[in-house]
Amino acid sequence: MSNKNDQELIKRLKSNCHHVFSFITKGLFDQISLRKVLPAIRIGFSTNKQIKARIGYMPSCNKTILVTISESFLQEIHETIESHRKIISAMMKIGVGEHFTEKSFDIDMILDSIYDLSLQFVLHHELFHLLCGHIDFKKGNYKLSEINESSEITDGIKKWDDKDELRFYFREMEADNSSIVWLINKLIFGSVNKTLIRYDVVDTHFNKSIIDLDGVAKSIAYKMIFIAIWIVISLIERDRVDEEEAQRKTHPYPSARIISCIHTIIESYAELSVSRVSMDGRFANLTDQNRSLITEFFDGIAGPFCIFFRGFPDASTVDIKLKSIDDFNLNNDVMKIFKESSNIFLNRPANTLEGLQLNLIETVRIEMVDALRSYRYFEETII
Repeated sequence: MSNKNDQELIKRLKSNCHHVFSFITKGLFDQISLRKVLPAIRIGFSTNKQIKARIGYMPSCNKTILVTISESFLQEIHETIESHRKIISAMMKIGVGEHFTEKSFDIDMILDSIYDLSLQFVLHHELFHLLCGHIDFKKGNYKLSEINESSEITDGIKKWDDKDELRFYFREMEADNSSIVWLINKLIFGSVNKTLIRYDVVDTHFNKSIIDLDGVAKSIAYKMIFIAIWIVISLIERDRVDEEEAQRKTHPYPSARIISCIHTIIESYAELSVSRVSMDGRFANLTDQNRSLITEFFDGIAGPFCIFFRGFPDASTVDIKLKSIDDFNLNNDVMKIFKESSNIFLNRPANTLEGLQLNLIETVRIEMVDALRSYRYFEETII
């Protein structure tokens, strides 16, 4: 019975993914000014659990791109969200309890919105690997025609050094952050907006992007997108296939990646029009309004996350184990991630390995932007 239910769930998730992919490719390519012709793009599904998400040219065809999502990854995202319904419920109610009465609170609607955001993030991340020129760069420089989220670091590259690792994570962070900016600024989410309308925090005809929200509606939407992105990155990084990882001195990149995403989310939340300046990624001077909104984000979103997500997939743990409730305290790795994020925004020196790694990744930004320029498909700067 369970196996039959799993098969029915996978069938439903695949159908939904196919529908969303068709929708977002049209929306994405209609809004971006292309500088060259895109290859044909298709989506496919795999039963290989090690793939998770992959994008690349189809074998023997250099004019068609295939985005591949593993069936198990779709199921894993869905089940992770479902299994954390109680703590997601608790986090969503913090600060906005008057809008979430026991009678009106519909956790299933919220979980559906978070799943939608998670799926959108995965698919946009893969597509930005194409648009940002990452696939063509890899093909041109390494003779490899795909990017596999689960085994990218050591995939087919014989001589891998620390600089290459920095370049790899720069590409991953660029795809992450481009996707986040796009999700918040460009997309109109039917599922998210229905949830906001359901709780009467926007008018009944609201049909805009997350960036247009304010007040309680803004808090609710950013909580959902924050949870969705943490889930996806944690699940990918936790299972990244890298046989040489135990011998590397560069732990832990996963939490550096999480910090980078928080960094980008807060850029939108705190209404920062200009952020990175120069090679070290430092922020321009913050206004009192910027600082107030950053504090609001940490108090209303980051704080509740740390309090309630005790057993959540934690990409910061080097040994890739989930933290138990007994291990939880306000000095745990999750809290350290937020503290380092705050240091970045306030231009304080990095005091964790993750922060130092982000500084190192920023040192290859100018080099990578120059190297990728001829491979990019769009004219404007996404991030």
